[in-house]
Amino acid sequence: MSGEESAIFKGLAGDADKALGDAGGALGRFTEKTAQTADETTDRLLSTESGNTAAFEEIKPQSAPAPVKGENPALQSKISNILEPKAEGAGTGAWEGENGLYLTSEENAAADRFLGRAKDAESNITPVVMDVKNSVPGAEAVGYPDFVLKSPESFKRKLATTLSEGPTRDLDSALADMKDSVRYTLKLPESGYTDGVNQTISKFQDAGFENVKFKNTWGSDAYKGINSFWRDPQTGHVFEMQFHTQDSFDAKMDTHELYEQARLPGVSPEQVQALQDQQNQIFGAIPRPPGATGIKLPETRK
Repeated sequence: MSGEESAIFKGLAGDADKALGDAGGALGRFTEKTAQTADETTDRLLSTESGNTAAFEEIKPQSAPAPVKGENPALQSKISNILEPKAEGAGTGAWEGENGLYLTSEENAAADRFLGRAKDAESNITPVVMDVKNSVPGAEAVGYPDFVLKSPESFKRKLATTLSEGPTRDLDSALADMKDSVRYTLKLPESGYTDGVNQTISKFQDAGFENVKFKNTWGSDAYKGINSFWRDPQTGHVFEMQFHTQDSFDAKMDTHELYEQARLPGVSPEQVQALQDQQNQIFGAIPRPPGATGIKLPETRK
């Protein structure tokens, strides 16, 4: 091999060694990067799994609470379904109910404002009513405290019904007729019913409550009980107090749906009469407490 050929061979060998060295370095860097990427991916997967486990624990159904001893779930459910019907409309706009009942946006907003005032007044009225109840032998406040305030859905349905029945949709007049946004039911033993009602009336008047309306229907063939309405002197808000025996209260609950159906728009006179007949049949079996038909406000007793 000549000297020139030897030099060329050495040059080629050097280039080959350099190429192999560069390839080895690249392979090392690739291997290191691949391992790092795998570690990062594993960390993300573990983190995701941990997050998913935590999220699952948050949404996992919890065990239902045990019923409180002494509660009657069936009775509570029945009262709730009647006094707190489920809302069919939502939002701050117009309200829509069944059989074409509705409130415009303005009427709905006025209803919400009225309910806000009712809630404020209730905190002033309830302590006085409960003090009176506690002083009357055998008196029981049914639906207290859960159903003292009329639910928004029930209130709006009644307001919409009242507006639909008038020749014009007189909102102010209709709201003035809504006297049961705050309401109480006093259940009394049959033997002490008349005395209990008279004592409550007297104590209400002593407390400064002004009677707005007093309706005694114990002498009727239909609904039996006493529905009275009183104005609180501190807030000016009108509230309802109903007086019942156990039998008349049960009959009221049993006929409530019939009563509501009879008031819906579009129900024919024949249907209304049939619904009323069913109610009368139920109330006709209710015994009248002694002296109940003669209960009146003190100033009208003659």
